Amino acid sequence: MRARLLPIVMLALCVACAPVYSGIGSSISAGVLDFRPHTRDGFFFSPDPYVLPHTALGMVAVSAYAGAIREAAPDRVGSAWRVDSIAPDSVLALAKTFARGLGGDAVVNLEVTRVIRREPGYPTLPGWEVRGLAVRREPR
Repeated sequence: MRARLLPIVMLALCVACAPVYSGIGSSISAGVLDFRPHTRDGFFFSPDPYVLPHTALGMVAVSAYAGAIREAAPDRVGSAWRVDSIAPDSVLALAKTFARGLGGDAVVNLEVTRVIRREPGYPTLPGWEVRGLAVRREPR
């Protein structure tokens, strides 16, 4: 009897001590931030400094985060969070609005960064931050 149980016990110990692997697969994230709609109406965005004559007006910084709604989950007890997405284009357009409010026609030294917001008890919310220097370019 013991001889029969020994292989079963050994197998159970091996399975119980075996490492459990979990992980997440690789992914690629790509996107384009299109300045052309802004260029068509005379506005200028650039990640570089503006070297031609201009007047510096002020720093512009806009951070925007996705929202989340708790929804009932019909397939299980409780609820689940539905996290909205947010496009960097909308944050860029808001930075343009603020720069125009200062009298600018450009944002230079532009930085566009992915950001996240964490609040205890809520899901992590993705977002975008746009910052740069609002300037008014001198006519050539």
